[in-house]
Amino acid sequence: MPSYTGEVVSPRSVEDAFAYLAAFEHVAEWDPNCDRAERLTQEDVEVGTRFRLVFNPVGSLEFELEYAVRELDAPRRVVLEGGNARLRSIDTITVESWQGAGSKVVYTAELSGVGALKAADPLLGLALQRAGKGAREGLRERLA
Repeated sequence: MPSYTGEVVSPRSVEDAFAYLAAFEHVAEWDPNCDRAERLTQEDVEVGTRFRLVFNPVGSLEFELEYAVRELDAPRRVVLEGGNARLRSIDTITVESWQGAGSKVVYTAELSGVGALKAADPLLGLALQRAGKGAREGLRERLA
């Protein structure tokens, strides 16, 4: 499964950075590949909370992924699983204290094709690396 891992150091506390990132509807604020994101359930973020994200990574190929929180260990780790009929994504976000004055965020995204699109995983991996760099920079700016 192709993956991308990015790290960001922030002056925000672990609790603040985690709360912002676990509320996955904020992705559209920092990922330039995400046009829209919304929470589909009204409760606080917990296992089962769902989100819909609409991506447009190349300007003419819009696709939607629905995510759900699969694991939650607040304020340290959240795992979200997303997908549609053609793609599956697992996003893992960990937040830890950084030098006593802020936090370090590690964001890992794994993306793979489903069915016949599984054969395109090497291309998805290249696209994920490109998209991940832009998302990391956006996240760095947003958490500053």
